[in-house]
Amino acid sequence: MAPIASTPSRSLKPTLSTLGFALLALALGAAPAQAGPKGQEVARELLQGKLKADQAVKSWQAAGISPSEALGLLRETRVPMSQAGDVELELADAHERSTKVLVHVPSEARPDGRYGVLLILHGLGGHAGHFYSFAQRIAPAGTIVIAPNAQRLTPELENVDVPKLGGLSLFPHWWRYHSEGFALKALAEVARRYPIDHDRVVLSGYSMGGYGAWNLGLRFSGRFAAVTPFSSGIARSEMLLQRHAPSRALLANAQNLPLFFVHGNQDRTVPVRFSRSISAELEALGIEHVFKEVEGGGHMLGSFLRGDTLTEELSTWLAKQARTPWPQEVRRTALEQDHGRDRWLQIDALEGEVGSLSASVQGQTIQLRAQGVSGCTLYLDPQLVDLSAPVRVECDGVVLHEGPVKPTWGALSRSFRGDPATAAAVELRLELPRVF
Repeated sequence: MAPIASTPSRSLKPTLSTLGFALLALALGAAPAQAGPKGQEVARELLQGKLKADQAVKSWQAAGISPSEALGLLRETRVPMSQAGDVELELADAHERSTKVLVHVPSEARPDGRYGVLLILHGLGGHAGHFYSFAQRIAPAGTIVIAPNAQRLTPELENVDVPKLGGLSLFPHWWRYHSEGFALKALAEVARRYPIDHDRVVLSGYSMGGYGAWNLGLRFSGRFAAVTPFSSGIARSEMLLQRHAPSRALLANAQNLPLFFVHGNQDRTVPVRFSRSISAELEALGIEHVFKEVEGGGHMLGSFLRGDTLTEELSTWLAKQARTPWPQEVRRTALEQDHGRDRWLQIDALEGEVGSLSASVQGQTIQLRAQGVSGCTLYLDPQLVDLSAPVRVECDGVVLHEGPVKPTWGALSRSFRGDPATAAAVELRLELPRVF
């Protein structure tokens, strides 16, 4: 076993203190007011899913709280602790389907009182219990393990990488690559019940679950601290020896996403060539990653699952990973608008099968490069630029914005998607020059 490349641990920028809402208000140019218990209760109910964003906005407005103060409250407020130990949840989706989710909550959280999260996806025909113990073995201390049950997808919900013959799906896949799929719904449900650290959420999966981890991780890369697929590939259609270009295009989204993937070189179910080719493409893109090829290993990698030196190495690596919520550079490739956002960059309008947009901050100037994208939103924060000074945005040599920015309720409402660390009180909604 030898690594193709290794990923250094990411360090987080300083987080807000207990005076976070006041400091954030000052950074946004607003005079801090007394938020009071009402403002905190509204923030808590929004985080718990008891209120929708527009309802919370109305309550904050009635209490005389500004958008910047409300954002500070969201980042400082924690949901109450629910039941510890092993818990079983039931989820329903918008398509009249339901599933069970196993959740393991350790008795002790991380030192700051919050929990990390490890979301593990099982293989085809399996169930949540198959890798539940393994996930607990590799999870860092103070980490909640979430293991949902996958459900067979109906034809209209089938993923884009599944080939069809005569209307029948070949190499079927049960994990839906969508924000409303059971995997991300399970994560959202746990976040409503427990005080989690949104910067320490890890996605993992084995076999078909590894395909799910690759595809959900790359589509929603800004949501995760790391992704760790095992014995898998990136597109089911590639079992027919055809490269699936749209799925491979998503590899560019791993720029700020630590990756650690494992594959046995004697795997007869999902050949190791898939992981080898993924590693080669990541290397060509200049994206650091860890790939471990197990000599003589088959599909199930029994020693790794039971716990060996590679298992220990992975566990040690995971403990070092933490998401940077406001990186100075973000790249986003999207196949549809559902996964158009990565932290502070959001694709709003695609002009083709694949669209890509990159953004980098240089002082008070944000440089954009676009292909197949005609509209975007930038969510801005004091950790990114000085919001009390003018901001300039350029795209391919065209100035799209130059001037002051200000906090708005619309920005806060649109940017909050259950993750307070990447919510924002300032946004710029832009039309892009059509360069293809």
